[in-house]
Amino acid sequence: MASNYFGVQAAARALAAARNIHRDGIAPTSFNQAQLNNAATRTLARSGNMIEDRDLALEVSNRMLKINASIDDSIIFVQQHCSVEEIERFKMAMGEVMYKVFEEALIPIYKKHPDLVPKGQRVSGIND
Repeated sequence: MASNYFGVQAAARALAAARNIHRDGIAPTSFNQAQLNNAATRTLARSGNMIEDRDLALEVSNRMLKINASIDDSIIFVQQHCSVEEIERFKMAMGEVMYKVFEEALIPIYKKHPDLVPKGQRVSGIND
């Protein structure tokens, strides 16, 4: 899959884009600035040991990263074929999906198995 960054970074970029869109007057649909700022802390506080087995956790982590890479590729495709308004709506929706994959699947896995965080990636509260 052609992607110029890991899904974890894509989620962060999508959230940054959401913040910029919000500042430009287009309100995000299902999360606000406070939620964005506190998401990692909330997730670490509430997430349990989702997957105990390291090998299974690795497989799930790889699959989640592929989901984010696929979404990233879809965003690139939409940017090449859609109007500015459609692109922004799509990026917002995909940013939310990527954020949920990261918050609800990857963070709990990385909390239990910090060695599975992709090399070169910093995940706040886990490997920083």
